[in-house]
Amino acid sequence: MKILIIYIFLVSILFSCNQKDEFDNREPFKINRNLNCDLLIQKGYTRIFGEDVILIGKRTSDTLIYYQIEYPIREIELSQTDSESDDYPSTEKPRDICDDGTVYWRNFELKLDSTRAFNFNSEIDKTMFKILPASYELGESNYIKDAYRVINLIDKDTFECSITKRNGEWIFQSSITINGK
Repeated sequence: MKILIIYIFLVSILFSCNQKDEFDNREPFKINRNLNCDLLIQKGYTRIFGEDVILIGKRTSDTLIYYQIEYPIREIELSQTDSESDDYPSTEKPRDICDDGTVYWRNFELKLDSTRAFNFNSEIDKTMFKILPASYELGESNYIKDAYRVINLIDKDTFECSITKRNGEWIFQSSITINGK
């Protein structure tokens, strides 16, 4: 009986070690729509300063994933009014990045070597994803090698994708609006 209990215990540990963290999906064409700002912070995402939006992100080796946090219009107006005033009591806690915010948008970036940058489309599983051409405009700061849309055939999500050369490095990007499907 003891051997059976030990065997069941060891098997359960073995299977639990192989489980992926479905919350923190690090794949370019899959997303978790059950995200919220607090969960991202708990998973190690931190504030990334954007020009006019709140972003939180996480880098692991050659991959950077970041999310835009959207706030209700009323909250933004109140925040702008408050920030223009210097009358804060010294004991007042600054606004938490996650207060009333929802996860709105996701961007996935992957650094590629030059060979992989020119052959990246061939790595996409055509049985799970459909690739559609997309129009794009060349920006002064980026060299765009390729732009397309990828449709996840299972989840029916559409990702805007591009491969660009930035600061001498090839970057694959996929982005999607989460809170507006």
